[in-house]
This record gives sequence, C-alpha cells and structure tokens, in this order.
Amino acid sequence: LAVLLCALLTTNKVFFLIAILHMALADGLAAVAGKKAGKNWAYKAVGQTKTVIGTMAFWIVSLSILGIGTLFAHDQITFNSYAALLVALPPALTFLENISPLGSDNITVPIATLAALNAAA
Repeated sequence: LAVLLCALLTTNKVFFLIAILHMALADGLAAVAGKKAGKNWAYKAVGQTKTVIGTMAFWIVSLSILGIGTLFAHDQITFNSYAALLVALPPALTFLENISPLGSDNITVPIATLAALNAAA
C-alpha cells in the first residue's frame, strides 16, 4: 500500500526511492537490531514494545538514507534545505515510527518522508 501511495504522490524518482528505503531498510533493520541486541533495553510506546537499540538503528539508517539519497537531488534541494532535512527529519521520522500503532508506520513513515522532501524542494 505504501509503495502505491508513494508512486501516486510523487513523480520524483529520488524522493520515491528515499521514502521506500525508509520503509524497507530503516524499519527493517530497526526490527532486526531490536530483536537481536535490544531485549534488555525495551520500552513501551503506544502499547507496543520498542527497543532503544532498534530506535537508534532506525535513526542512524534514516540519517544515512537522507544524507546519501538527497545528494542525488542536488538540483532540487538547496544546501540549507539539505542541512535542515538531515537535522530535523531523522528524529521526526523516528518519533513517528514509534507512535504509529499496529504496523501503520509502514505507511506513515514513507508518506511523511515524501511530504518533507517535497516541502524542501
């Protein structure tokens, strides 16, 4: 559903890629890291068990995706917007991933990513 929504909401291939990579890599690696190494650092967010390790994995992967991915959109995003995205978007997406109930983060995170990228362009 997220892939379809993102495809309908943008024609920019780089923005589409960044949004989908957040769903696939950041969310996926957060789950793997949290299950593998985060058992002793668990917390509850909106009735769901999360881990500090998983949350930090999401943040770091999000920062990496944005830092590298937006370089390919250098003709659309100014340096100031690039810097603002790198500072503000990873923590905002991490927070959104934490508060999205029942797996809805697979929709909310890519859509929020697209919205931020489109606003910065």
